[in-house]
Amino acid sequence: MPEVRDPSPVSRVGVDRPLGARAAALAAVLLASVAPAITAPGARAEPPAAATSTEAALGGSSPDASSAGPLEAEPPPRGDSTRGAGRRRVSIALGEGLSVAVRRLGMRWWLEDGLNYELRRTPVAPGRFGLPVDSVELAGRFGLRLSTDVGGFFPRGDVPDPGTRFEVRRAFLYATGEFRLLRPVFYRLSAGGIGDRPYWDDLYVGLRDVPWLGTVRVGQFDAPMSLELLSGSSNSRFMEYGAPVQAFAASLKVGIESHRHRRDGRATWTLGVFRDGQRADVGDDTDSPLRMVGRATGLVVDPGEGDGWLVHAGGSASFVLSTGDRVRYRSRPESFLVGYLVDTGDIDTRTAYPVGAELAVTRGPFTAQSEWLGAWVDATDVGALGFGGVYGYVGWSLTGERRPYDRHAGRFSAPLPRRDFRPFEGGWGAWEVAGRFSWVDLSDGPVRGGRMVVWSAGVNWTWNRWIRILFDGQSARTWDGPRAGRLGILQARFQLVI
Repeated sequence: MPEVRDPSPVSRVGVDRPLGARAAALAAVLLASVAPAITAPGARAEPPAAATSTEAALGGSSPDASSAGPLEAEPPPRGDSTRGAGRRRVSIALGEGLSVAVRRLGMRWWLEDGLNYELRRTPVAPGRFGLPVDSVELAGRFGLRLSTDVGGFFPRGDVPDPGTRFEVRRAFLYATGEFRLLRPVFYRLSAGGIGDRPYWDDLYVGLRDVPWLGTVRVGQFDAPMSLELLSGSSNSRFMEYGAPVQAFAASLKVGIESHRHRRDGRATWTLGVFRDGQRADVGDDTDSPLRMVGRATGLVVDPGEGDGWLVHAGGSASFVLSTGDRVRYRSRPESFLVGYLVDTGDIDTRTAYPVGAELAVTRGPFTAQSEWLGAWVDATDVGALGFGGVYGYVGWSLTGERRPYDRHAGRFSAPLPRRDFRPFEGGWGAWEVAGRFSWVDLSDGPVRGGRMVVWSAGVNWTWNRWIRILFDGQSARTWDGPRAGRLGILQARFQLVI
């Protein structure tokens, strides 16, 4: 991928909370505000030969957004109004449009998977000591991520009834791109809301091709743990991550990581040091000022450019220091519209050791994927405790698309339809069916957080590269914890990624 957590046992976010609507309205106002500039006379309607890629930092495309080519350092074409812009005072006087002023600075923009932008300043004079002035370049894209969920629930036993719910799951505006000072620096900023809460998502900068270290990122982003989470929420086969991923994955943290991969793309390895940042809506809920996380992946079977079997295997491990003596794991029944049904509560300990193993197989339209995740905790009062869980799913593309694999990042993305949804032209998008089994165990010794099993079935309809509609049906059972019972779930999601 790929959710701010509600500290209450059952999430009470409902249709009367307006943040998601405000975020969507803000996006509409932003796009409307730039429309006059885009359509102004002299604006470029077509992109230049190359644009920028942020997630190319990991050697592949973004899980949630498409990528473009690398930055070029060529000067603007002859006759361009930007010639000499660096020596000219630019002011926005009465009657002079913003688009004119920006063009005089050398700015170009176009619409393609969001609002793309590019700013160049060509060296025109020697700098100090007779050395040429370094060119400064900025290129990237503004975009929008929006997901809305609706669901109905059928509880039995001690499981609470959430009722019929509608929720804005995610609403983010983001900026991604690259700028060049002495060397290219990539960046990503993403902010908006989850449910009724404001939320900062990705917020980082990085460098590629650093000697010995490869790609280096610093800021707030997902720590390298769990294939499903790192593939991105917009690319998931189901509306929510599996229950073990929700409980144990490191998820969103603040820190620095180094990522490298083999030239042939058959292996990757990542190592990072992190601390808590924005409270993530999925993943390990431990308060930790220090966390070391490492992940390694490899292609056991590599089809090359063919359509044969692809077998991905990987593992991750983490050391967690909790100076506040607070380690905690919890999980929902794979629906954001429901509260946490299994929860260890706070465990008095200073150290924990989360680990994970991942396996994925694809061939043509067939996909199978499984992960085991768990944690060992050295509790202060009761000694060693162990928790864990596993999920596995199979999926089949009814329209024949193959799931793309990013060799340089060791993760998957969503397939694009062979034919977009255009019913009057015979195109019906991409259709996929999937089934998943999840199990998580948060009970050991005196800690009775509960056990949960979830069976899921899903149908995904991808209209084009921007729009997906997901339908999920689930049956969850919990026992050996504070809430024993069963819960049936029917839910759907509309997803827009520009």
